[in-house]
Formats: sequence, C-alpha cells, structure tokens
Amino acid sequence: MSARVAYLERGERGVVARRVRLVGQRSDEVFELPASGSDQLDISAAALWLGEHLPKDSPRERALDLLCLDGEGLACAWVNTPSADASVVRAMALSGLTAEGEGGASVLGVYAGNPMESTLQPLGVDAAGAGAGAGKRNKSGTDGSGGAGARRRMGVLAGSDLAGRLLVDALDARGLGVGAACSLWHALARAWDPAAGTSPGEAAATITTGVVIVEPGAMPRLHWVWSRHGELLAGGCARVTPGSAGAPRLHAADAARVSAEWLAWAAQLGLSPSRVIVVVPEADPEGVSTAEFGAGIGRAWPSAAVDLAVDPDPIGATLARCATAIDAAREGGREPTEEMSTRGTGGLSALSARPGRQHRRLHLWGAGAIAALAAALGVGAYRVGQHAAELKSQAAAVERSWRDELSTLRLPAPPVPGMELDYLNEEISKRERELSPPEAGEATMPLREELETISLVVGLEDVELTELTMSPTLGAKVVVTVSDLARAEDLYDALTRVGGSALGAWTRQFNEVKTAPANAGANGGANTGGGSAGLVSRVQCTFTAKWAVPAKPSTGGKTS
Repeated sequence: MSARVAYLERGERGVVARRVRLVGQRSDEVFELPASGSDQLDISAAALWLGEHLPKDSPRERALDLLCLDGEGLACAWVNTPSADASVVRAMALSGLTAEGEGGASVLGVYAGNPMESTLQPLGVDAAGAGAGAGKRNKSGTDGSGGAGARRRMGVLAGSDLAGRLLVDALDARGLGVGAACSLWHALARAWDPAAGTSPGEAAATITTGVVIVEPGAMPRLHWVWSRHGELLAGGCARVTPGSAGAPRLHAADAARVSAEWLAWAAQLGLSPSRVIVVVPEADPEGVSTAEFGAGIGRAWPSAAVDLAVDPDPIGATLARCATAIDAAREGGREPTEEMSTRGTGGLSALSARPGRQHRRLHLWGAGAIAALAAALGVGAYRVGQHAAELKSQAAAVERSWRDELSTLRLPAPPVPGMELDYLNEEISKRERELSPPEAGEATMPLREELETISLVVGLEDVELTELTMSPTLGAKVVVTVSDLARAEDLYDALTRVGGSALGAWTRQFNEVKTAPANAGANGGANTGGGSAGLVSRVQCTFTAKWAVPAKPSTGGKTS
C-alpha cells in the first residue's frame, strides 16, 4: 500500500479552498473545486473526490495519510517567551511582543487572531536547547538557552487553517480519517532535510539545514525553511516575478532578499544553516538562470554548502518525497503520521488532533456510562432512603415500647424529664438479678469416701499411722511407720491398687528411723542409760496423691 498526501491550495489568505491535489509515490491527480459560492459545498465535493480516489485498502481511520496546506495565509515570526508552552507562546504572540521592547499589533495577531479559524504554535521546541542562543545573551542580559525564568526567542507559526478543518470534517462525515496535517513549510523540512528522521542526539541532527524552493505558476512564490532533524525551526515566503508559460523570472535581488531575511532570523535565534538545498524549476530566460540563482544563494550565505536541484514541479516533488518517507518509516515499524500529530513541530498539531467521529462516539459512550452510573447511584440512594425510613420507624417503635414499659412501673418519684432511661435501666438490672440462676458453690471432692478407703489400707496392727492429711485441692498425704522396707512396698502397692478411688498418681518416700520396741515398758526400764542401745530400726513411709477426677459442682448455692 502506497501512502497518499493531499495538498490543499487556498486563496484569500487561506480561507477559501481552490484546488486539491492527491500525490503518491507514483500518482499525481488534481481536482479543481467548483465555484458553488458555498465553502461547505466546495469542501464536500473535494471530500467526495478524495474518497473516490483514495486506495480502497487503506485503514478507514487514516485513509488519507497526510493533509498538507499550502503557504497561503501563513506567517512566521520570532517571539520572546519565558516558556515553550503553547498557551504561553500564544499569549506572548498575540500581545504583540514579537521582539524585546516592541509593542502594538504583531503580524502573528493578524494571521491568528481568532483561534476558531486559525492556528498558532511554537517551532523548534525539541531543538531549541541544542543551539538556539547557547552561550549567547539577549538584550535583557539573560541566557537565551531557555533556562528556568529566562526569556528566549523562538519561531512561531501562525495562519488560517479553516479550509483544512472543513476538509477534515467532510472526510470524517464519510468515515475517512486523516493521519496527520501539516503546512507546506513542515513538508519542506520533512522532505528535503537529509537528517530527517534522526534523533536529536545524533551528530547529523545538530546541523541546521536551509531549504529554498520556487513554486511556479501564474503567481510564483519563493518558500524557504530552516530545519533540524526534519523539524521546522523557521519559514518564510516571498513573491517572485512571473515569467512566460508559468516559469518564474528570477533575479539576483531574490537571493539577496532571502539572505537578508536569514540574517535577521540568525540574529534572533542564535543559529544559522550550515547546509542549503535549493529546488527550483527552469527559470524564465529574461531573468537569471537557475544555476546563477543557486550561485547567488551561495555568495549571499558563504558559510553554508549549497546543493541545487532542478525540478519542473518542486511542490509535487516535495509531496512525493513525503509519501516515500511515510512508506519507508512504516517498513521500519514506525507510524510517522502519529509522531507528526503528537509532536508540535512535526505538523499542525491542532488540525492533526481535530476531533472526529470516533471522538464523538467516545464522548457519547462516556456520556451514556455517566448517565448509567447516575441512574445506579439514584437507585442506590432511593434504597438507602427506604432503609433509613425503616430504621427510623423501628427506632420509633423501640422508643414507644420502653416508654410504655416505663409507664407501668411504680416509681417512688416521677422520673426527671429526659432521664427516663436511667430509671428504666435500674429496673432492668434489678429484674435481671431476681431472675438470674443461683450461683454455683465451691467444688467438692469425696473426702469422706477416700478417708475411709485409706483407713482400711493403713489400719493394720503392724502399721503405725503418724499423719493423714486430705485437702479438696491438694489431694492426700499419709505418713506411717512400718517394720521393714518390704512391708513399706506392700503398703504402697495396696494404696495404688484400690479400685474406684478418686486419688491417683501416688508417690512414695522411705526414711529409716529408730524407735523403741513395742515391749520396752515391760522390761522395767532396764535400758536407762539414755543411749541408742535397745532402739529398733524401722521405715517411715510418706505417701502423697493427687485427685484423679474433676471436682463436682455443689448442688446448692446462694441466690441474689
């Protein structure tokens, strides 16, 4: 698929459309707009003709790759501005301050006074810091590099784009989109600058290129632009004397006039072209020849290398080179029309981003979504209101119920107004205490049963009970004295084997003790020496146990 570029020729300072030219790599067709007396009808006819001649396999959203406006009604001037923001530049340009200390109505205000039918945008924003005023100070003494708070001079393009807007709208009404829009000066920078498409960081992009073309015809014109890596920095246009058969009649004064204008721009922007490309048709024999005109440009600007190309149709060659560049960029995986529409210096950004059918559809869908959300919020608010009303009625019912309950009580004194709930809370607490279940008593353990069981085990003749302690929390402790260790072991086994006992985890501790024999009194005190002679060795056993069953709650208790 080959890219298509439409060239719109206008009259009366860019307001009236005259002719539409559709150019591709290998195609060039022209449509003369009929003189219907209505701009809208003229543009509709042009849109219909374009729709019939555009490639059928083009995407509908960008059926026309590039719309180029001619130089009619365009002007370029420098402006002192503290910022490159478009709104700030517009304010400074329309205020008439095209140069330091100047006032009054500027040429930009004349060409772009009404934003509804004209465009105004700064030029060279991307390349301004590379060489515009680097190390150079302007009249106010501030650095021209565009630092924070510094004022710098930059080129500003202004002109009418009303016919272009009408054509874009007419194409959009037929479902055809425009990829990007630019002026003839933008197209010259894109088509003839050898560094077009390079990034600002590359070495070749630091070279400023000047392009000069001569447009043949009944009213021939000379167009010039300055560019850096294909981005427009400044531009201008001048009339040329017409010759025979539409050929321009060139003079040495034309080259001198271009040089004088370039000197003014170089003084303002702090840069100048290092390379000049001149594209002209065969000149009228009564004037200077094409070669002499190119040599005159070289003599007027000796610091630049001049390349001269002769083409019978410089405008057509420019448009064809733009179409070729678009196709080459797409083969490399880029979409140049999107780049031109997003970068302010690549084209007419306001015209490239003009809202169309898709934007209106998006707005309609957005409005529908907002309306649906508003309806949903309304339904939600209605339901919340209903729920709030229900809660309010429930609260009123609760208030009536406790007031009715309060009226049935016999109080010693009438309640103070506003403190009825305090009286009611006291009555509720009193009633809760009356109806509460009895409190559980302390937990009990089967002390008596276990005491009887232990007594049966230790109540033997050869067992001397020294201590028996039982506690409902700690368990039991038994201290006895037996004759020997074997008897102590038998006694421990007997305690641990008691069936149905609530005590468990018995432990034992054996100690040897000396005691008098059981018949010591019958001997009549034979051993009265007070020594250890006659004492008998016995075993003292200490048995302890813990409760093995949980405590049983008391069946009784106190009530409030």
